[in-house]
Amino acid sequence: MVKKVTKWFYLQPFLFTRDPLHLLDISRKLNENHATARKYLNEFAKEGLLRITQKGRLTLYELNPDFPLIIDYLSIAEKEHLIQKSKQNKILKELISDLQAKASKPVIIFGSSAKDFSNAEDIDLICSEALKIDGLKNKYEKEFHVIRVKSLSEIQEALKKETKKKHIIVYGVEEVVKWLI
Repeated sequence: MVKKVTKWFYLQPFLFTRDPLHLLDISRKLNENHATARKYLNEFAKEGLLRITQKGRLTLYELNPDFPLIIDYLSIAEKEHLIQKSKQNKILKELISDLQAKASKPVIIFGSSAKDFSNAEDIDLICSEALKIDGLKNKYEKEFHVIRVKSLSEIQEALKKETKKKHIIVYGVEEVVKWLI
């Protein structure tokens, strides 16, 4: 079976960190050949989205925060990440659909449920105060830990850092990306 991959796939490691990443680390995280990854990363660097630095023989890539379309590019990568995760797990796909139907403000699944939904014992959510999830607790037979906020700016830096590491943006992609970077 052929795996369908778009160029946005190669931005996924940058969704979870703002640190410079080594080409080999990126290739491993994506489970892709480093020559193929280099091709796409260099394309993003040529456009100005990524910066390349050399440390000896190491090639490091990092996001260029001054790139005018950084929010747009990362939003596309986040949406592709959401689609990829939902294809891996039918129950997660259904949960995402249920949350999107109820949401009017950003919703983020984070923590262990964002990394490995099947084996997660609970579902960690960041959402608005108005989101109604009462019926979902019984439907998915998992404990929900919900952090309700009026605005993402209310979230403390420690939780923001944890969210950056493992997340799926269910609703409000551009707003969440702006908050994360």
